[in-house]
Amino acid sequence: MKKKTKNPVKTYFIVSLVIILAFLLIITIPLIFKKNLSYEKALNLVFGKDVSVYKTKAVNLPEKPDIGASFDTIVNKNNTFLGKTTVITIKHLSLKNKNNEIKLLVAFDSNGKILKILPMNEILTSSNVNWDSFFKNFEGKDYKDLLAKPVPLPVEEGEVSVLIRDKIKEVAALSYIDNHGVTAYKSLKSNEEEEHKILRTGDKLPEFETVDIDGNKIKSKDLAGKKLIIVSTNATCGSCIRHTHEFDDILSRYIKKGKVNYLFISVTSKDKTLEEYGDSKNIDYMRIV
Repeated sequence: MKKKTKNPVKTYFIVSLVIILAFLLIITIPLIFKKNLSYEKALNLVFGKDVSVYKTKAVNLPEKPDIGASFDTIVNKNNTFLGKTTVITIKHLSLKNKNNEIKLLVAFDSNGKILKILPMNEILTSSNVNWDSFFKNFEGKDYKDLLAKPVPLPVEEGEVSVLIRDKIKEVAALSYIDNHGVTAYKSLKSNEEEEHKILRTGDKLPEFETVDIDGNKIKSKDLAGKKLIIVSTNATCGSCIRHTHEFDDILSRYIKKGKVNYLFISVTSKDKTLEEYGDSKNIDYMRIV
């Protein structure tokens, strides 16, 4: 009787199928059973085990009493003060999470600096953003530091990251009030408002000097003699892009007549800015900063 021989193609197919199925299971099982991070688990990840909430204190902004946060004082089993925490909720239509909502644990160290920002659920957006890297930029900073040097935004997701950054800055301000008092906070706030004074109709434009995206210097005195139009935009914001292009059509007839200077300020990278605005009718006249 002739002995049957194994079909190598069939064997290879079966082995490959088993490997693929195993790989898919390894990837999908954690996703299926992945749960939101509990507050207790988040505390353990930041401060270690055997920690507890000693007390909770509510703090509000003096200029906006309806804006506030509750801070938990965290201690270890020896009642040694480790820091404090608060949880912030972010809601935005660009978030693909349930109810378009995420929660972040913001932990401060014993000196009032941001120790860690920990997402309590996965941040789902249409863009692939390294949120861990973004949050790491806040570590070691308090409200005063964030005023002096704002944290840069990730290029991929402007609208959500602006909202998150503003919310973190807000709780940092509340933490600063808790640590240093309202008077110290108001002093910082006053300096910020003076530094970022809003120009109103009739105000004279302050002298300035900057560089465009090609490294060329731009001085305010060089722009004198013509009307100056300054446009500030975000190349990751859909509505900003749409409105800027609409304005572009109106502006083109004045720019080409040489009646105005056009200073175009973008908060995003050179590549992203040119990707969205490189086809502008006025690209040859724009001084992009």
